[in-house]
Amino acid sequence: MSGKQVHSVARAFDALPPPERARRYRQMAKAALDMAGGAPTSEDKASYISLSASWHSLATNLEREPDGDSPAATHREPGEDTGAGLN
Repeated sequence: MSGKQVHSVARAFDALPPPERARRYRQMAKAALDMAGGAPTSEDKASYISLSASWHSLATNLEREPDGDSPAATHREPGEDTGAGLN
């Protein structure tokens, strides 16, 4: 995916109301975890698990914000981990 496509996807998520955005983030987390199950190598599996954790963290952060629309919750870089894990 090109940088332009990534920004287009990010804008599409940002346009959603916070509860729907969190739901979509959780769908992405589940999809990444599902992909980890079929990953051909342990490195690929670890990458999918990390990606899943990042999506899950975005959803959790969004849900924790009083207005559900904090820049910290919505503009985290892909792969940036908060250490929250998959609770």
